[in-house]
Amino acid sequence: HNSTVTDFIIEYEESQWEPGRWKELSRVAGNHTSARLKLHGHLDYRFRVSAVSAVGRGTPSEPTERYMTPPSAPDKNPKAIKSEGNSPQEMSIHWEPLLPIEYNGPGLEYKVSYRRRGVEKHWQEHIVKRNRIIVKNTPTFVPYEVKVQARNVLGWAPEPKVFTLYSGEDIPTAAPDDVAVEVMNSTFIRVTWAPVPQDHLRGHLQGYLIHLRRLLDLLNMDHTLKEKQSLTVYGDRNQTLIPGVVPYSEYNLTVSVFNGRGSGPGSNPVTFRTPEGVPGKISILKATNAQSNSITLVWVPPLKANGILTGYLLQYQTSDNITGLLSPRSVNISGPDSAKWVVSDLEAVSKYKFFLSACSRAGCGPAIREDGHTIPEA
Repeated sequence: HNSTVTDFIIEYEESQWEPGRWKELSRVAGNHTSARLKLHGHLDYRFRVSAVSAVGRGTPSEPTERYMTPPSAPDKNPKAIKSEGNSPQEMSIHWEPLLPIEYNGPGLEYKVSYRRRGVEKHWQEHIVKRNRIIVKNTPTFVPYEVKVQARNVLGWAPEPKVFTLYSGEDIPTAAPDDVAVEVMNSTFIRVTWAPVPQDHLRGHLQGYLIHLRRLLDLLNMDHTLKEKQSLTVYGDRNQTLIPGVVPYSEYNLTVSVFNGRGSGPGSNPVTFRTPEGVPGKISILKATNAQSNSITLVWVPPLKANGILTGYLLQYQTSDNITGLLSPRSVNISGPDSAKWVVSDLEAVSKYKFFLSACSRAGCGPAIREDGHTIPEA
């Protein structure tokens, strides 16, 4: 295509670890005809070059003759050094090992050095060939300075970076203090607490567990409940909002902290009561016994009263093809035991929509709808 070359891609293949697999090593500008390459030691390389233009990438060149680099000491150390504790009395140190092509020579191994941070002056050292070591008889969850250095038969890698790691965790020994509950409304609460001190946490803070137990329905205080629910709050938090508590109920609540090992003891229980809420929807509403000027409504109370029922709110209106919608009329039906109402002074041969809500001292709940129609006059 005679397009201008913008780049050259230099690839390599080595015969010891991944023979036959070509990998990109470097890119150079299209006006260059040579490049200085950084190579690993103790590898048998060959190279090829591809040209890149606006049209795309061209066919690679024929590979070079093989070139064997001399062995050398490693030029890097392991990364991602971490710790974990399978028990409270040990620390497992592990790291991301060097890739085989990064060995630079035979006999690769690692020197692991560690000491208690701020306590021990001298390093304890171990030489290992794998990428993990377990240190026994450590105190529970204390900081250590750790470094891992690579070496082979030619020598050591550069001085490694020092990491701060922690020995094994154990279950927390204390519960959060100052647990308090603020009742926001009949179904919503705010819970606050004071954090657990670090010496009692004994691990990396993961979060808090909130345990709720519904003790009483205040409409039926002779019946003890055993309804339980739990909520997990992740992270370093000291409060949370909890929706969905049941209106007009008595609860108790505890808070515990947890780390990577497990959860600690629960706090002293806090007992609280939720106020009344509006009732749930009425279960069944039927329009019956239609007359020329009246319709009888019968219903079943709501399954969830959410408080002390005070009565019902009835709204109704006519709806037909001639007059259209009219403003609804309202009737307050007092008495929680009401389950029947005769709607009178209706127009003959008319369609009606009835909307009935149950009410408590907190207000009226959602309405249920029922349609009915009056009959002609006799």
